[in-house]
Amino acid sequence: MKRVTLQYLTLPHYRRSLFERLWKYPEINFSVVCGKVSPYTNLKNFEPDKDQKVTFIKNNFIKIGSRKFVWQKGVFKAVMDYTPNYLILLGFDPHILSNIPLFILAKRKKIKVLWWGHATYGKQGFIGRLIRYFFYTMADGILTYDERGRQRLVNIGVDERKIFPIWNCLNDEDYPFKNSKSKINKKLKYNIIFTGRITDRKKIDQLIKAVAILLKETKNIQLHIVGEGPAQQKLKELTQQLNIEKYVVFHGPLYGEELSNLFVDIDLMVIPGLAGLSVIHALAHGIPVLNNNNKRTHPPEVSAIIPGKTGDFFKEDDVQSLAKKIQEWLPKKPQVSHYCQELVQQRYTPDKVSQKIVEALNKI
Repeated sequence: MKRVTLQYLTLPHYRRSLFERLWKYPEINFSVVCGKVSPYTNLKNFEPDKDQKVTFIKNNFIKIGSRKFVWQKGVFKAVMDYTPNYLILLGFDPHILSNIPLFILAKRKKIKVLWWGHATYGKQGFIGRLIRYFFYTMADGILTYDERGRQRLVNIGVDERKIFPIWNCLNDEDYPFKNSKSKINKKLKYNIIFTGRITDRKKIDQLIKAVAILLKETKNIQLHIVGEGPAQQKLKELTQQLNIEKYVVFHGPLYGEELSNLFVDIDLMVIPGLAGLSVIHALAHGIPVLNNNNKRTHPPEVSAIIPGKTGDFFKEDDVQSLAKKIQEWLPKKPQVSHYCQELVQQRYTPDKVSQKIVEALNKI
């Protein structure tokens, strides 16, 4: 049986179902070494069960200018205590200072090492790219979130035989509930949703302005905004300025069954800014997704938006283009819903992702 240890920053809640699959996977003996405090203040963690192998270490944060670095105190001993055959490291992130010596130590101990991340070039310039290239090529395997990540590494000369797209997933409760119940007033024919942190960089103001344009032609639309964040009050004021406040509902944060019940009658998800796992969440419920066309800035989940099948793209920062795409896609859910859910079932579930990870280990 393969002994597999994963180094992570913490136990993030959105990884719970995937980690549970790996702990139970019959072909591997899976363990996690991580801290308890995340550098990402909005990230929720979960507590493992007693039979789930986790060693907690201390994340020491070092701030240099505007950048925050992490040194994981005790990570070397914690990893080696598990005597792994395979070590999976979180991405290649120069901000996790302890990962480079951990990588070198593992290689000297003849442990097979994999990076798991976005497979980006980074923003550290030419020298930074050379360093990334060195550690990518020295690794025994690289787990990427999509084909774009794989292709980026192939383009800089990394051996494609060691690159494995494993996609991404949600927790079990975030997939459709069999008995979800409608929460929406269906006197309104079309319902649009945004879910996520309510910040300026999400560009939700553009979505509100696009809805205002459409409401000049029809009053048959309602926008639902789910989440919380510092931009919420400003957005509420914008709806008042545009005189559309009765067509925009701010639900606050919703999770699990509450959110699934809201999804029942949603026709379209719109993400004007960065798109992440909310794309998968919508598609799992058969809801197509619109996003801006600047794919270079997006997390890998944008790969799940297939124009004409699971959603589409509008011109970045162009409210008229967004309004036009919304108008085009509002009636399409009945025709494309099965494509959305089929894609999720094929790639984006804890079962599929854990299977891909183990398949990669078997090929190394």
